[in-house]
Amino acid sequence: MKKRARTFFREHGEIVRLLAGFGIFGCLYCLFTLLTGWGIPCIFHELTGLCCPGCGISRFFLCLLRLDLLGALSQNLAVAILLPLWLTVGLIEFLWNPPALNRGSRLNRILLTGSLILLLIFGLLRNLPAFSFLLPSPYDPIV
Repeated sequence: MKKRARTFFREHGEIVRLLAGFGIFGCLYCLFTLLTGWGIPCIFHELTGLCCPGCGISRFFLCLLRLDLLGALSQNLAVAILLPLWLTVGLIEFLWNPPALNRGSRLNRILLTGSLILLLIFGLLRNLPAFSFLLPSPYDPIV
């Protein structure tokens, strides 16, 4: 296992460092949001009044930190579906490195294309009145 981990970090060190940087930034952003109540506004929402597929992601993760799974689902259902999928794919790739998940492989293209299509459909549907339940709900991070 140590040899596999060493090989993985040698081959994917840049990606691991990038993800670690995003993780650290996310933790600092979460702390800032919890302490001040301020967040980064969605530029798409500010300009159009519509919610993009990413609206509610910050509140999604804040709910997860509070172990409020239903609250997280109400903030961004697409992320709630895609996050476990991609974490599982990443774990499988790390542990077994199957050729079916290599860059450019058919399965990898299907997963990426399917995720993109899901996000686009989600972004369209959540702005229709019949699907208003997909909009992020109001959230008070201090409560």
